Amino acid sequence: MPQVTKFSDHEMLLRPEVAHILRVSVVTLSRWATKGIGPEFIRVNGRVLYPQDKLDQWLADRAR
Repeated sequence: MPQVTKFSDHEMLLRPEVAHILRVSVVTLSRWATKGIGPEFIRVNGRVLYPQDKLDQWLADRAR
């Protein structure tokens, strides 16, 4: 289970954690971010963080 970082009242995941959850490489996740097709993220002091609720919604939107 990935370690979760609390930011405000939102659980935040690091890029390697999200890559692990999605079973893609960190490079693929970075490319998706560049193309604007991956899950929503924020940058804080150079760190890329993914709000857990946004990741959950992104996955739900792609469920068949």
